[in-house]
Amino acid sequence: MHCSRFRFSSCMNLPLPVAAALLAVAALSGCQSKPEPAPPEPPVPVLTRAVQSQQQTRTIAVSGALEADKTVDVGFLIGGRVSRVNVEEGGPVRAGQVLASLDAGSYQFALSAANATLARAQDEYGRLKLMYDRGSLTPSDLEAAATAVAQARAQQQQAAKNVRDGQVRAPISGRLARRGTDPGEIIGPGTPLFTIVSGGPLTMRAAVPEAEVGALRPGLPARVIVPALDSAFTGRVESIGTVADAASRTYAVKITLPNPGNRLRPGMVAEASLATTGTAQVLAVPGEAIVRDADQLTYVYVADAQRKRAYRQRVQVGDVTGQGIQITSGLRAGQLVVIGGQQRLRDGAAITLTSSAR
Repeated sequence: MHCSRFRFSSCMNLPLPVAAALLAVAALSGCQSKPEPAPPEPPVPVLTRAVQSQQQTRTIAVSGALEADKTVDVGFLIGGRVSRVNVEEGGPVRAGQVLASLDAGSYQFALSAANATLARAQDEYGRLKLMYDRGSLTPSDLEAAATAVAQARAQQQQAAKNVRDGQVRAPISGRLARRGTDPGEIIGPGTPLFTIVSGGPLTMRAAVPEAEVGALRPGLPARVIVPALDSAFTGRVESIGTVADAASRTYAVKITLPNPGNRLRPGMVAEASLATTGTAQVLAVPGEAIVRDADQLTYVYVADAQRKRAYRQRVQVGDVTGQGIQITSGLRAGQLVVIGGQQRLRDGAAITLTSSAR
């Protein structure tokens, strides 16, 4: 301890109270110690893995909507008043099932009249045939009677068909997508009243640019993600259009998807990754390396082995593969990414490499 601004001898010449105060101030200023720096943060032990460059099948990303393999609109072939509807929208139907019926009273009367007319025409033809066989009737008269029978039979067949057409039946099995009538409604012939979509596999239709369509072949696999179900499905390319759309210069591609449990429904939006006949070098990292922030942006921590520090690096991710998550930008092959211990890291944090996973 020392008095830097006042010599002790000078202090002695001052009055006692003043000298004591000055000496106390000098002592305090000389004895204050400088604040000690904060100790460095201990390094964080981390596990790392090198970014791998892999050769993978090149894929094409497309989007589209799911469609039923068959969609059929049906209605009555004749007009009348609806007497009964046997199905509900969204329910299952089977081929041949009666969906709805008309009040067939007037058509039944017409059939009865046609049956009677046919019977009379047949009786008349039989009587005239006997006369013709005895030579008492000209051939033209017998021919006229035969024509009358044919006309009566045609009318009877049409009347019978009208009675049958008083019921509308499902032409295919599947589900009823739309019900457009109720009992009591008067409808006209040919009005579409029901829409049926086939069950089983669904199809996805997508547009592929002409620059990429040459790498596709029927039968190649497709990985299809349906956001509404938050699930992925495996399908196959069924067909590729032969003529490009004049406006977009794209080709229509049809992808077939199995539908176990009928989870998939027509109209759902889907995103597909189509395998091609080509290959490409891609970078991949383990899923554990990916970190997402509050904005759902993706990062990894890159380990600098020489500086013994980890730096946060923004990356763009692609498809999930058997070797990890594809990185489309932000990394280079050979860089070390942290796959264990990153929860304790911040950008530029000191690290200790415990080991490198293979």
